[in-house]
Amino acid sequence: MQKFRFYAVRQRGSHMTMYCDGRPVPVPKHDPIAEGALRAILEKLA
Repeated sequence: MQKFRFYAVRQRGSHMTMYCDGRPVPVPKHDPIAEGALRAILEKLA
């Protein structure tokens, strides 16, 4: 997952994952996305 170069930040009480260029990838804390599912989503967007 390092090739995507994203990092997690907290914004307005929600867990957010940000791409290195600043595009947000929301991960709601009440419905967390598993790492495998998140990787699949990022690969589709890349």
